[in-house]
Formats: sequence, structure tokens, C-alpha cells
Amino acid sequence: MVLAGRDGQDLRVPAALVIGADGRRSRLALPLGLARQPRRPRRWAIGAYFNGVAGMSSFGEMHVRRGR
Repeated sequence: MVLAGRDGQDLRVPAALVIGADGRRSRLALPLGLARQPRRPRRWAIGAYFNGVAGMSSFGEMHVRRGR
């Protein structure tokens, strides 16, 4: 059984199987304890595009601090 909200009303839909495909921060799986966010390693991604920078090659660079 799936319980969903629509126009302020509860809608019950019979279902033999429910697949929640709402991504990494699932509003369904996290509260039910079916998924969790790991404490470590914490990852960040930052991207930017630049034009006309002198001395650059087609290779990328990665700088990691000691102990990380």
C-alpha cells in the first residue's frame, strides 16, 4: 500500500512492490533507516570554466593536504 498526498487529500494506492527512486537524499529511505549518509570521507566538488589562462596543459591537477 502506498500513501500519497494530492490536493490536500490522502490517496491510498494498493501496490505489491514500491520502488523509491528519489536519489541519494531520499525523503523515504533516510527516515526509515534504509540508507544513511557516511560520516567520512566527506567529499566536495567544485568546478569552474576559464578561458585565456596562460601556461595550462590538457592535464588536470589535484592538490591534497597532508593527512587527508
